[in-house]
Amino acid sequence: MNNIEENKNYVTAYAFTVNDSLIGKALASPTRRLLSILFDTIVIGSLTLMSTTVMAACVMVVSIVGSIKARNKDARDGTSSFAPRVLSIAAVISGLFLVVSLFIWWLSSDSLVDLIQDQSGDEVSLSQAELEKQSEEGSGENGEQELSVVSWLQAALTDLGIGFGWAAIYFSAFTAWCHGQTLGKVLFRIRVIKIDGKELSLWESFERYGGYSAGLATGLLGFLQVIWDPNRQAIHDKISETVVIDLTKADRRV
Repeated sequence: MNNIEENKNYVTAYAFTVNDSLIGKALASPTRRLLSILFDTIVIGSLTLMSTTVMAACVMVVSIVGSIKARNKDARDGTSSFAPRVLSIAAVISGLFLVVSLFIWWLSSDSLVDLIQDQSGDEVSLSQAELEKQSEEGSGENGEQELSVVSWLQAALTDLGIGFGWAAIYFSAFTAWCHGQTLGKVLFRIRVIKIDGKELSLWESFERYGGYSAGLATGLLGFLQVIWDPNRQAIHDKISETVVIDLTKADRRV
């Protein structure tokens, strides 16, 4: 009965066992994991200084590449997962996000006025100051309302990009495509790996990143449990079925 294949209709051993190849591998210490996440936080903080337009473009590229990789994996394994569809939807949403960002930039810039003046030459005699004066006199409350809508959209896009976008891109893409390592984990020589011995996909890496919110919701206890958990698993490791190993230490033979 222990050899029953996973079919999502019966309880199997998959979710409760660790791959034999992981037994005896050194676990990353809480100190190394803390220093790694602090370094990653600094990197993400630097990324948030970039524009939301760049962030949207990065999300779109990551989603497209992830979707292609997920489809190829399904074709290779003969399976059908929902990851390709989810990533395709993310690519479309981020594409729309990018279009809206560029449109708002276009509305708030002087490029349209400059273009009209360059094409019309002498026929366009109104200066930028005269255009602004006419706009203020003619639009009144409607003009103020339009400006406030543009400002609101700009603020919303900025808040969304800072609060979610860069962190999600960073932790998901690096963990999936760099063999379980972010820049911080490379620096401190640790790696994330699934308990079945396989590397994480883009969707699984995103799920692990989502588990950070559970750690915050538990008052950081979800993170602190790496101190007393037998396999040094934080709450996001439990959610994503992962462990973090130390690459500087030799395996212990059992």
